[in-house]
Amino acid sequence: MRERLSPDFLNPRSFVLVVGNARSGTTIVGSIIDSHPRMICANETTASANFWRGLDRREILEEIAANSAANYASNRPSEDYVYAIETEAKFSGDIAVIGDKVWNPALLLMAGQSKLLDNLQELMRCSVVLVHCVRNPFDVVATMHRRSGLSLRDRLGWYTMHCEAMQMILDRDEFPVLLVRHEDLVADSRAVCRRMFGWLGHVTTDEHLTRIQKRLFLQPHVTRASVDWPADIVAEVADLTSRFSYLSGYRLESGLRRREQIPKRRSAGITRSSRAR
Repeated sequence: MRERLSPDFLNPRSFVLVVGNARSGTTIVGSIIDSHPRMICANETTASANFWRGLDRREILEEIAANSAANYASNRPSEDYVYAIETEAKFSGDIAVIGDKVWNPALLLMAGQSKLLDNLQELMRCSVVLVHCVRNPFDVVATMHRRSGLSLRDRLGWYTMHCEAMQMILDRDEFPVLLVRHEDLVADSRAVCRRMFGWLGHVTTDEHLTRIQKRLFLQPHVTRASVDWPADIVAEVADLTSRFSYLSGYRLESGLRRREQIPKRRSAGITRSSRAR
């Protein structure tokens, strides 16, 4: 169980925003950060969609702490899966990093209104940093298409809009940004998590890294293999990998095997919510 984290005793040194396109691994990265004993990371607080406008520092801290605790208690559900990672006890005075895996509209707001991050940093009296999650764009667009029922063309437009928003933020180069590729996280979670926690200013234990590893798939889920790709859409997605450096190296064929050889999920990994304990 967690102590009820009191906003009156929270004095974080960093405010981390977990950002990225939908279906790019933001939920699991937010859960990983939240599993560290010196960190709390909410999962899409309602106010983050409007970038906490109208809230004061205490209200923001209170909402993030309450959201983190509620998500942990419910196994951090998202869509059909649960993402909670067992964590040690947390105490208000020990928390050095707070954050939120933000709603997608917040990313668009950050891009369009350049002073939002400055204002947040001033309000919270701590450094704002961003963890940017990416995944093979063919997998992202395919997953959005299959889950929403909307066309590949429609979902590619939505995906591109968020890529352009992230690039605007990167081009301004005003706040530290750590890139986390979903495929790297799955392939070597220990190395990626050590690097991320170190970047956030705190080390972790081997036991903690083992708990994280158990929540991940054995291999990235290759959704793109289940979609028939029109040549023009393939060309447009491939163009994105040239336009945006953080997508460099991704291809439709990368890591693909014949359909019957696509890796299965690790049974001990991320589970369907109906199997949540």
